[in-house]
Amino acid sequence: MRVSRSTVLLALLAAASFECVAGTLRVALLANVVVDGDAILLANLLPPDAPQRVRAAAEQVSLGTTPQIGSERQIPRAAVAATIASANLPVSQFIIPVDITVRRESRPISSREIFSAIQLALANNLDGADLPNLAQLRLADLHHDAAIPAPLGYSGLEVTQIAFDPAIDRVRFRLLPKAAGRSLPFFVTASLPATYPGSFSPVAARVPVGSASSPALLHATSALPAPSLAAPLVTTNQPARLHLHSADMDMLLEVRPLQRGYLDQIIRVRLAATGRTMQARVVAPGYLDATL
Repeated sequence: MRVSRSTVLLALLAAASFECVAGTLRVALLANVVVDGDAILLANLLPPDAPQRVRAAAEQVSLGTTPQIGSERQIPRAAVAATIASANLPVSQFIIPVDITVRRESRPISSREIFSAIQLALANNLDGADLPNLAQLRLADLHHDAAIPAPLGYSGLEVTQIAFDPAIDRVRFRLLPKAAGRSLPFFVTASLPATYPGSFSPVAARVPVGSASSPALLHATSALPAPSLAAPLVTTNQPARLHLHSADMDMLLEVRPLQRGYLDQIIRVRLAATGRTMQARVVAPGYLDATL
C-alpha cells in the first residue's frame, strides 16, 4: 500500500501536540501562552487541535490569575500537575513542560495617545506658573520605551504624577492605563530645551496628579552630575542609586551594578539591602530606574 506525502505530513504535525503511550493519548501543553482575561485556565495551555472532550474539562480548571500587563508569570511543572490532580483529571493524560510562561494579552500604546493624556492632565490639573515650560511641550519632546503594553480595550490613560527630575534634566510623567485589568504604571520623560520660555529653576518642581510618592526622591537626585555619553554612567566598582517604583510605592535604593551601563541601557544590579538581583535602566551617572 502506498502512503501519500500528505498523510505523512499530517502524522508529523499530530506528533507535535500528542503522544500515544500504551494506547492512551497524551496532550502536550504549550510552554508559552498569551492569555486574555483575569484567570489562567488549563484550556489556555492546550494546543489548538486538542480533543474537544479534553478542552471542555480544562475550561473548568484554573491555574490562578494572569500577570500584570508588561510582566509574565512562570508556572512550574509541579504546580500544574498538582492543580490537574486536584481537579480529578488524570495527570498522565498531559505532557507538561518544565516551566510554562504566561503573558497577558495586550496592545502597544502609541506616542500620540501618551501625548494626548499629558495634554489633558496639564489642562485640567496644573498651574502654568509652576511648570511654565510645559506649555511648549511637543510630541517630539517625549521619550519612552518603543513598545508600552496596555490591556485590550482599555479606556485611555491617566497621568498620576508629573515631576522635574534634575538628575536627568527632564520632566517625568507617570501614567497608568485606565482599565479593569491589572496594569503596571509606566514613565515617560520629556526634554525641554533651554530656549523654551520660562526655564525651570534649580529647585525641582513636583506636581502629583492623583497618587503621590515620596517627596524626598527628587531632592536626593539633585546632587547627581549631568549625564555623559563618552563613558559608562555606572560601573561595577562603584555603588549606584536605583529609583524603584510601582503603582503604590516609590523608593530610592543603593545597588551594586553587575555590568557597566551606558545611557538608556538595561543592566543587572544587586540590591545592597537584600542581595536580590534585578534589571534596571541607566538614566544618569550612578543612577538607574526600574518598575515593579
